[in-house]
Amino acid sequence: EYCNQWAYCGIKAVPVGNGDERPAAKQASNERRANREKSRIEGHILLKEANKIRSDLASGLVASDKSAATKKILLDKEKLIRKNLAASVDCVPSDFAETLEDAIINDVAARIPNETGGFVAPVLKSKFQADAAIVDRFLKKQTLMAVT
Repeated sequence: EYCNQWAYCGIKAVPVGNGDERPAAKQASNERRANREKSRIEGHILLKEANKIRSDLASGLVASDKSAATKKILLDKEKLIRKNLAASVDCVPSDFAETLEDAIINDVAARIPNETGGFVAPVLKSKFQADAAIVDRFLKKQTLMAVT
């Protein structure tokens, strides 16, 4: 849909995706993947703790003088849960380029030039990183604008 909006403005939209191969210099990706998994695990541990606190509050196991402090602890844990679980999924799926290509192939209207001349081209999959492919297209004057 995003590419279609540009196509309706008369622009040939060329989605660019990262390649399957990762150069040795890109090992940070493995570290980010590990950090996302760690955040997911921490989020679930915090969720279990928050559920226990919530249950204790609901069943009256928390003394009335400690109720306010316990509710504050619960709110802090819930905030950390949201942060950790969000961090665990903030990534582009490895099959994003293929999924996008399938969506473009199935959207016949997007592939055919519209009345303004714009359309969505097939996904350009770079060898390593999309950035290099985009810069190469700029240098060859094949691209006027990049939106990320």
